[in-house]
Amino acid sequence: MNETIALVGNPNVGKSTVFNALTGLKQHTGNWTGKTVGKAAGTFMCNGKKLKLVDLPGAYSLKPQSFEEEVTRDFIYFGDYSKAILVADSTNLKRSLILILQVLEFTQSAVVCLNLSDEAAKKGIVTDIDELSLQLCSTVIPTSAKKKKNNGLDSLKSVIDSPCFAHSKRIDYGEKTENAINMLENFCKKHCPDMPPRFLALRLLENEETFLQRLGEIYPDSIEPLLREAELARCKIGIASDEISYIINNAVIARAEQIAKLCSKVPPNAHAFDRKLDYIFTSRLTGIPVMLIMLLFIFWLTVFGANYPSQLLADLFAKLISKVHNAFISVGINPTACSFVCDGILSTIGRIVSVMLPPMAIFFPLFTIWEDFGYLPRVAFNLDRLFQKAGVSGKQSLTMCMGLGCNACGITNCRIIDSQRERSIAVMTNGFIPCNGKFPTIIAIVTMFFAGAGANRFISSITQALALTAILITGVICTLACSKLLSETVYKGKSDSFALELPPYRAPQAGTVIVRSILDRTVFVLLRALCAAAPAGAVIWICANVSIGNASILTAVSQFLDPFASFFGLDGVILLGFILGFPANEIVLPIIIMAYTCNGTLVEFSDLDSLRILLCDNGWTVTTAICTIVFSLMHFPCATSCITVFKETKSLAQTLGAIFLPTAFGLCICAILAHIIPLIA
Repeated sequence: MNETIALVGNPNVGKSTVFNALTGLKQHTGNWTGKTVGKAAGTFMCNGKKLKLVDLPGAYSLKPQSFEEEVTRDFIYFGDYSKAILVADSTNLKRSLILILQVLEFTQSAVVCLNLSDEAAKKGIVTDIDELSLQLCSTVIPTSAKKKKNNGLDSLKSVIDSPCFAHSKRIDYGEKTENAINMLENFCKKHCPDMPPRFLALRLLENEETFLQRLGEIYPDSIEPLLREAELARCKIGIASDEISYIINNAVIARAEQIAKLCSKVPPNAHAFDRKLDYIFTSRLTGIPVMLIMLLFIFWLTVFGANYPSQLLADLFAKLISKVHNAFISVGINPTACSFVCDGILSTIGRIVSVMLPPMAIFFPLFTIWEDFGYLPRVAFNLDRLFQKAGVSGKQSLTMCMGLGCNACGITNCRIIDSQRERSIAVMTNGFIPCNGKFPTIIAIVTMFFAGAGANRFISSITQALALTAILITGVICTLACSKLLSETVYKGKSDSFALELPPYRAPQAGTVIVRSILDRTVFVLLRALCAAAPAGAVIWICANVSIGNASILTAVSQFLDPFASFFGLDGVILLGFILGFPANEIVLPIIIMAYTCNGTLVEFSDLDSLRILLCDNGWTVTTAICTIVFSLMHFPCATSCITVFKETKSLAQTLGAIFLPTAFGLCICAILAHIIPLIA
């Protein structure tokens, strides 16, 4: 069996970059707190030996304040590993040392990887490696994991392969606490021989609940005697567990500050550049406007850049489907079966690929550059106050941002929210954010009715980007309103505070960003949409080609829905388009067109002027267009997102809530607009 090495460190110290460089697994290195929720494992060769490396979630302390820190704490204290690599940040040594001192208190087989040495040098920060090694009683290796050559990782490998024994100089916790530790050490050694006795005595004295619960699972016969002995020790010194925990925390922080001051020389202007950028990106005056301008630019670039490749892919699929159709006919396949495959399944797949792929291939890399640069935590910082006022966690702003690309991704990332109450609210309200699948319908309607389908492409793209930004702001407002409603009713309670670190700004790794955003996000989301597209295409074809009396099922059902839909400024065809588009939002508009043209196949109009004429001939007005845009923004999530909600919550009630909440909001707003706009007009 391979020897296992634990990789430990704070968020934003380049830990995942070290992992990628050692193992060759190109795991995405997101630049905000809590990105790595689970454990990632890989292998690497060291002097002919195969070693297993486990990349633990970023943690600030082994006294967990989040799910990620609990995962890391449990692995360090109870996991099966032989050595640990402790990754520290050369540009902020004091912060890293708190976690390192806690780990060294438990394990004596560790090496310190002092990463980001190149960035520290640029800032004029000098670290005395020999003195740091002396203070920690551990080998310290300076590295720059992002660099391809002379990055220090070869030296790190050689140290890992050799016997590496480390321990921090014993921290003095004060006379009374030290007396209590002495009372417990022999007792701990007797009942838990596999645990360092001093370490265990400290955890017992501070009565850390989650740790003791896990300890009781491993040593069920020993936990009660240990707890009794710890209580006796606390009584003898006359200090409660909360006060002991406070003493221990302060002692560790003081020791970290002492070592950092001794070993690291930081010039006064080392972080001046970051502060200047933060003055622009996070100030009350400019933070939100700059954020909106950057968002507008991303939307414009996505809309303007996706037009040509989308049309190219659409033409390519049309030719491919035509060839498949001719091949089927030539071998004598039944025309109905041929139409079912080509006009139903393949047309739906072609529509989704041509519409989704180009915008995602532009949007996701741009969004990932935001992450790599370190801007996303600033977005969360700017929005934190609003979410706190809504009674929910500021971390929800991060999950909301992820929902822009795909609601399913945003829902999955709700794991970073520690409170179950706030996590449930975030999951149920993520559908208010327009995902990539909703944009095509919204963009087409905006272009036809408000931007001018025949207008100059550049001007039209700017109008579209402005409209998308306004629609996104509407989605955020509705998210906050619904979150406030839930926090005051079903999920009543106070919002938890959380520490949001603003990492240093870093130049994005352009090549890695493009490759990873396309593979990790674009292709992943596209494949998931395609899984829904094939059965959706089959159902849509059946509805369009099977008749009830003199009309197809599609026509009959749309006529049945028409009286209900008209109250909300829609019609039966539009409402049916959204219902049949449940597997994937991208196919809503093609279904609407198919129903209006009484065609048995999905139809796409390359000329938006002629499409606008078709819609107007079927009763569309400006009111219809606005209500359809609103309902596109706020309706039930797609099938993929609903499945993701159920997998994350294991709750049918919450899944139904995630479906009905945005739908109810959307219908209410549509009803109001449908009756107010004609009066104003």
